Amino acid sequence: TDLGENVNGEMMDWWFRNCDDDEKYRWWHPKDHIKGTWDDSFFAAMPHERNRGHYVGHTHIVEECIGGLKQNLLIEFERTSKYFDVSSFDDNNITACLVAKVYVEDPVAGVLAVGHLIHMVREQYG
Repeated sequence: TDLGENVNGEMMDWWFRNCDDDEKYRWWHPKDHIKGTWDDSFFAAMPHERNRGHYVGHTHIVEECIGGLKQNLLIEFERTSKYFDVSSFDDNNITACLVAKVYVEDPVAGVLAVGHLIHMVREQYG
């Protein structure tokens, strides 16, 4: 997703630390994002106490439309370094990279792993 030239990594990180209710979740995509909350331990820290990367180790519990179908998803955020060599990020203007495992809640089959999510912010100058 191209979020425009005015979005930076600090903004992306702030968003995930503070997107903690349905209303805020819908701000990202008002049509397809329906509900969004986090596992209980996410809320152990008040918003002003949440440091950069607070979402790592937590599960984002969301309902959204994908391809016109409502899906209940569990998005488990993990350390970026598990998937990427983060030592090259500075040289490549990567200011944020959020990674997660994605699971769908199926009423018949239960919780199924369906893939990974990556939000990477690379600042471009000029």
